[in-house]
Amino acid sequence: MAFGMCYAFTWLMNNAQGKLGEKYKFELKKATDISQRLDDVKGIDEIKEEILNLIKMVKDPYKYNQKGAKLHRGVLLFGEPGVGKTLLARAIAGEAGTNFIYCTGSNFDEMFVGLGAKRVRELFTEAKKHTPCIIFIDEIDSLLSKGRRQSGEGSSSRATINQLLAEMDGFEQNENILIIGATNHEDALDTAATRPGRFDKKIHVPSPDITGREEIFELYLDKIARSNDIKARNLAMMTPGFTGAEIENLVNTAITEAVHRGKKFADFSDFEYARDRIMMGIERKSLSMSDKERLHTAIHESGHALTCYFNPMAKRLYKATIVARGSSLGATYMVPNESDMVSQSKDKILAEIDVAMGGHVAEKFIIGKENISSGCGSDL
Repeated sequence: MAFGMCYAFTWLMNNAQGKLGEKYKFELKKATDISQRLDDVKGIDEIKEEILNLIKMVKDPYKYNQKGAKLHRGVLLFGEPGVGKTLLARAIAGEAGTNFIYCTGSNFDEMFVGLGAKRVRELFTEAKKHTPCIIFIDEIDSLLSKGRRQSGEGSSSRATINQLLAEMDGFEQNENILIIGATNHEDALDTAATRPGRFDKKIHVPSPDITGREEIFELYLDKIARSNDIKARNLAMMTPGFTGAEIENLVNTAITEAVHRGKKFADFSDFEYARDRIMMGIERKSLSMSDKERLHTAIHESGHALTCYFNPMAKRLYKATIVARGSSLGATYMVPNESDMVSQSKDKILAEIDVAMGGHVAEKFIIGKENISSGCGSDL
């Protein structure tokens, strides 16, 4: 037992020394190899002016320095997963004509004390060799989460965070290095990282609106075989709240299903299948339901659908089905208006409650209070 523990400790120490002696290789893209441009990033019209001003500063920092303006050392891109933060960072580098180093917060999270801090030093050394340069740290919240320096996660984590902040503080205005961090959880970042002089410029990358979704659909529809009746605008209207990544997945799922079915091109039924597959899960074809269970499910979903249809404040009714998907025996799907994605009035919230209760009321009136199904429990 003692021999085994001694062997394990020796192996661990030797491995640690080996890792500490190794130089970590970050993903470096030369400016001439970056093909992404701002036109490749769809659905960002709201922040385009902000991005263009940032690109001007990166392209010509001396113009701003001469006037006494202090350049941003760090920029934080935050927003939902899949909105295109990584693509946007690459496009900024492409437009500005800078080199680009990609890494993630987890690249610096190591079990060996000192290794994370060493990688931070190597990262900035590499960037200084390739100026002008943009360092992009994806999922930066895994590295700079709030309270991590003060928590009991170990001296290695604290040393890594402190090293990154020290490197940012040590920047000179003429070094022409910009750090861009991306996160899905902006509120989780340590306030020490977002104070002036560090990641002090924050840019929210929103989910695309209907025009943005139409542009993204056009981008991906041009790459597949599809029927002539498939219009990007119609698909954009069907997918409020979808991100660019989700739209790409929907288009790929649709054409994949078309190929599975032996079709020459994807038609509307394939896109409808793809949306149902993404929104509601896999169709449970093997699920055995009695006629009575199907009838109860149909009554329940009809209650939702009718309440939605006749309530003028409710969302637009899209589909009611008793095809079992995921954990549900049926579903009623509604499409919100674009304005509903931002805020809702009291009347619209009450309409949502009415629609949610529609299934319960339908079961109560048609099959009786004593026979109400358990499906009502998940409606609210």
